Amino acid sequence: MSQWSYRVLISIFLLCFTLSIAQADLPKSPSLDEKIGQMIMIGFDGATLSPDSPVIGDIQNGRIGGVALFDYNMKTKDFHKNIENPAQLRVLTQQLQAAAKRYQPATYPLLIAIDAEGGNVNRLKPSYGFPKMISAKMLGKLPVAFTYYYAGRLVKILHMMGINVDFAPVVDVNTNPNSSIIGKLERSFSDNPTHVINRAEVFSRFFKHHHILCAYKHFPGLGNISENPHEDMVDETATWQMQELLPYEKLLTNPNACPMVMVSHVINRQLDPDGYPASLSHKMITNTLRDQLHFNGVVITDDMQMGAIIKHYGLEKAIRLAINAGADILLFCNQLQDQPNIAQQVIQIVKEDIKKGLISEKRIDEAYARILKAKAMLPQPDVNPS
Repeated sequence: MSQWSYRVLISIFLLCFTLSIAQADLPKSPSLDEKIGQMIMIGFDGATLSPDSPVIGDIQNGRIGGVALFDYNMKTKDFHKNIENPAQLRVLTQQLQAAAKRYQPATYPLLIAIDAEGGNVNRLKPSYGFPKMISAKMLGKLPVAFTYYYAGRLVKILHMMGINVDFAPVVDVNTNPNSSIIGKLERSFSDNPTHVINRAEVFSRFFKHHHILCAYKHFPGLGNISENPHEDMVDETATWQMQELLPYEKLLTNPNACPMVMVSHVINRQLDPDGYPASLSHKMITNTLRDQLHFNGVVITDDMQMGAIIKHYGLEKAIRLAINAGADILLFCNQLQDQPNIAQQVIQIVKEDIKKGLISEKRIDEAYARILKAKAMLPQPDVNPS
């Protein structure tokens, strides 16, 4: 072999070796299962975790992108679901993130969400050792300085506990003080949309500054309903007012806007004449929220196991409609239904619908991209339990 031929062979070998190293360094493309998994957020039982805990299995197998934490367990009717005290909660969130970092490095961190509104809807209660948070209604009546104080205190608590998503602030306008799920629970800042906008903007500003994702809720507005969608379908067509969209119109264009919106399950024929509930409505999510209000963040549904959905649509149809409507994350709280394998079921249902041409893979890719964009706003959490 000539010296020239030898050099050519050496050059080819080095080129192939370099290419193989470069290929090995490329990030692995996510599978369809993994992309669908990021669209699923679940609730789970247990204030402590072990390697064989079902939620760890879901994280390990890429079946979920987030979890929602609760204190009250609606199945057992006691307060022993996920939250007992600050020290316990901190260890729990660290365990969840450690599992996500190990098994889902490409989509790390895990979304760990909670309802921490203050007042009557607050999973971080003083009885567990957390500071008291007054209701939105009370904050709406007090000088705005109190809103700054309580918003600042809330985000510090969430940060210390390792919680990176708060399903708040509530931007429902208190158009019906006798509403069983908004007015009577003092969850609205005011019956004046401008006051709602001002107070909500303070909270979203603090959330953004402390790198915690927030979610405006409950689109398109629940301030006027009297029935409870947890139990059955609610139609707000006759009572809903256009002013209930004002908080979304103003807040979503603000530089400190929350990157998420939670969509409710109410029927509103003013926005969707076909009568689909908001969470399953293409007209409300895509036409109104995205096209009209220009929201390009993450749309998350309210609990898909509520009576409003399960009683009238069933799991398979509801999932298909929600995804095609434009929802990015499907929430299954495992409070009203006992479905420990719900994530695996959802992935199989979506994959079958994709095969049948009932859901496009492009829609999955859109949701996956939005979720990763939101996760990129989050800092790397501490995963070393103390």
